[in-house]
Amino acid sequence: MSSLVSKTEDLSVSDDTTTTVSKAASTAASLPVPSPVVEVIQHIVDTSQINPMGDNKIPISLTVFGSSSAHVWIGSPSSPLFGNLVASFPHANKYDSSPLPTTSHLLGGTSTDETLSLQMASRVTIKTGWPVLLSCSYEPDMKDEGGGLALKIVEKEIVRIIEEVKARK
Repeated sequence: MSSLVSKTEDLSVSDDTTTTVSKAASTAASLPVPSPVVEVIQHIVDTSQINPMGDNKIPISLTVFGSSSAHVWIGSPSSPLFGNLVASFPHANKYDSSPLPTTSHLLGGTSTDETLSLQMASRVTIKTGWPVLLSCSYEPDMKDEGGGLALKIVEKEIVRIIEEVKARK
């Protein structure tokens, strides 16, 4: 691998004047190491205290962009597919009386999935103040309370992780 070096070139212009162009570059070793722009955090949320039977380990992945936004994926223990995609943005006008974020469904999903994702993305945006892209392929069993409680635990864990990342940056 070749390294870049600083050099100066003389370029002649048609009116017999000489222009000097400086091309400055440095070797990769001398560049400062920037803080990560994108950080990926993978986590397993254990919901066995509310649902001892069945799928009780829910995978989540957070991709943090800089120090101001995140993409959240909530997986299904049985199938790690990318579910629907929802975007939620904090309200831009601080003088408006509505603190609700702007939330929109972007891709895929059924009406139940869409509603759960829209609500969760909106609550995460309200609690963290960050724009959030949220994809949820976890389908809770709504016949018992365990499914809804599992998503509440997952949401609290997502907010906790984002707040932890915000405190570091």
